[in-house]
Amino acid sequence: MIQLSPDQYERLFNIYKNKHWQTTKDDERYEHIYFANVDGTYLTLDVQDEVYIEEFKTTLEMGEFYGKQVHEQATIFDY
Repeated sequence: MIQLSPDQYERLFNIYKNKHWQTTKDDERYEHIYFANVDGTYLTLDVQDEVYIEEFKTTLEMGEFYGKQVHEQATIFDY
């Protein structure tokens, strides 16, 4: 799972929205899950053959859904 800033998440969201939530295996993001904390809610983009959007209240809830442990981290974009 890859953490994004809210702005990065919004840009990626708009990319897939404009592609009608479709992608292919040629996409460098294929089989990755991206997430951002926006106003206390964890939003995810799960990039598969279609792009799925999920919303969670906690990282624990998100990790249980995806079966992965979630580590939040600050990125250079947060400063």
